[in-house]
Amino acid sequence: AGDRYPRWLTGYPVNLGSPVFYFYGPLPFFLLALIHAAHPALTPSETLTVLHFLLYWGSGLAFFHWARSYVPRSVALVGACLYMAAHYHVLDMDHRNAIGEAMAFVFLPLIFRYLLDAEDRGRRRMLACLAYAGLIMAHLPSALLAAPFMLLAVVLVYWRAPARGLLRLSTTGFAGALLAGPYLVPALA
Repeated sequence: AGDRYPRWLTGYPVNLGSPVFYFYGPLPFFLLALIHAAHPALTPSETLTVLHFLLYWGSGLAFFHWARSYVPRSVALVGACLYMAAHYHVLDMDHRNAIGEAMAFVFLPLIFRYLLDAEDRGRRRMLACLAYAGLIMAHLPSALLAAPFMLLAVVLVYWRAPARGLLRLSTTGFAGALLAGPYLVPALA
């Protein structure tokens, strides 16, 4: 409608008015559209159920992939199961249907897996950038909230070579934002 953000909802709460931002990225909705295109006979509720299933398992696999680089396979598997059953994760999916936030649970372990990878290879740095772009396009507030923890992790892991760690972090953030640019520029404009 051409309204500038934040839009002011005059009737919320109790007719006092409140600013409202819409910051949910398009990626979860694109995935919903792909599921519907692949299985057009599914009802909207069934399509959401398939998406919930994919996001739960995707988050578990991503956590397992990240944890596997630090702990034995069995411990990583237990951690992945606990990650999938995390209280906020379950509330996001089952009670709020916050698919953007739930999709963030898939990208967060991947960002840390590739951002902190000891092997300094271009492919892994690119995977960190793609994971951060995916996080931005899934749920922008999660991407903003993850940034300080990414900085802390880089400082802790690269304390002997801080310039190298900060270069990796800035490359990941900048390239991720550029890759998410088709969504990010109009969303912030």
